[in-house]
Amino acid sequence: MCIVIALEPKKIVPNENEITKKCLKTCWDNNPHGAGFMYVKDGAVRIQKFMNFKTFYRKFQNQRYTNQDSRFGIHFRIASVGDISIENCHPFWIRKHKTAMMHNGTITDLKDVKDKECDSSKFSKMLEILPANWMENPALVTLLTSYVGNNRILVLDKNNTFWFFNQKMFDRTNKYVWFSNDSYKPKIKNINQTCSTLNQSCSNDSGNTNKLLKEIIDKAKSNKVKVKTLSCMKRCSKCDFPLFYEQDYIVNKCANCWTDKDKKTIKQALKPVTCSLCTTIIEPDDMMHWVTQMCSKCKDKFLKQFQAKRRIILGQKILEFNGIVEKGE
Repeated sequence: MCIVIALEPKKIVPNENEITKKCLKTCWDNNPHGAGFMYVKDGAVRIQKFMNFKTFYRKFQNQRYTNQDSRFGIHFRIASVGDISIENCHPFWIRKHKTAMMHNGTITDLKDVKDKECDSSKFSKMLEILPANWMENPALVTLLTSYVGNNRILVLDKNNTFWFFNQKMFDRTNKYVWFSNDSYKPKIKNINQTCSTLNQSCSNDSGNTNKLLKEIIDKAKSNKVKVKTLSCMKRCSKCDFPLFYEQDYIVNKCANCWTDKDKKTIKQALKPVTCSLCTTIIEPDDMMHWVTQMCSKCKDKFLKQFQAKRRIILGQKILEFNGIVEKGE
């Protein structure tokens, strides 16, 4: 999802309202695929990008203190489109040293999971061909806002002016800081939810656990399959789908996004299992059969038996309903 943070100049921000290292670290932990910031110095927009939080924070603190008259835009990325790389970290130039932008969301028309370049980079190149003062043209802004939908975008120009797309969707904790979503908040964990395997407790006293997800967890538990619980569930680095199983966490991707290289990595990390109904070996990259601990042949046989039994029970219920047979016959 990523997060965009807009900060007013440090010289007007009271110390108690200044963004803290703890807050920035939370943003990084929730969006760990790179960070960057933009600011104005000597009448020109400057940008810096990083793949390491310590380096990011040191550089940010230095520039924030040195350029106290400048507004700052900060971005933390979690990859949904494009490679995890410094090139895909925000911000992006619209016009070098004149305007730069950062983006939270996914622009559907520019989404291509096979492309190494992220959609935000492509969008910045689209803005580059517009007139220099496009931000001041209400018609252009309206058209662009319609195009990006619910995506949140922050633009900074050389005059130290912020331009927002969907500003009303930003979360403002005080009048000096805007957040594009709530991933600046620490994740709240239920004390009765665990972070290891389903052999440990995964109960939820609130009773609000998603029923479908609970059913999946219960099935996995009965098969003694290791799976992450709700409180620490991560998302696929490619498609943002929740990661459930050990294999997913090894490569940080869901099964639908595995490459041949990922499958090789999984095979090296996990041992194969034996089918619970015969002696067939099931490799860990065969997700569907590895989870159920049944080979394809046994699984097909089991499903046929299950379907036949289900039809018999359903037929009996229909006969009972129509009064053709008595219950229990």
